[in-house]
Amino acid sequence: MTLEEKRLQYAKEDFDLFMKVDVKEMMALADAIQEAKTVFVGGWGRAGVTGKILSMNLSQIGISTYVVSDIGICQPAAHPGDLFVICSNSGTTRTMVALAERAKELGVDIALISSNADSAIGKLAKVNVVIPKTQMEVDREDSAWWPFYHVDGQVMDFVREIIMERTKQTMKDIMYYHNNLE
Repeated sequence: MTLEEKRLQYAKEDFDLFMKVDVKEMMALADAIQEAKTVFVGGWGRAGVTGKILSMNLSQIGISTYVVSDIGICQPAAHPGDLFVICSNSGTTRTMVALAERAKELGVDIALISSNADSAIGKLAKVNVVIPKTQMEVDREDSAWWPFYHVDGQVMDFVREIIMERTKQTMKDIMYYHNNLE
């Protein structure tokens, strides 16, 4: 297979997979975000990197959001009424399970973007957005190609779009909240 053929295959797989994500689940995540006092976002590895997209998206539409990290320098205390959105392909990453359990102890709602709603974190979650595993993803030996990480970014962008539509925000609003210390 040529590189151009792979590129087309990847684009088609991403599109097909995104279309399999339940819109009702993405709407439920948007609901939970809009109902929360503060939104915390976390993930580990690639999922943590893509999770930062959601935090950025939300901050750019005026929603108070913080990235949960090992340092926690710019992270306030979590309280009941807050939401912790976890990005984890498996839903079983040990660090994220421990953080989800702690958040639950504090009365914080959990939302999970993963491929496994029946995972340890999924069972703690008020909201699960499932990006289903494809058979190709399961079978493929090319471990560098994991469609989950492409599609979770699309899910995060779409959740922002849902909230923007509900609140009648435009790109002008995004530019108001966009980082201007660059």
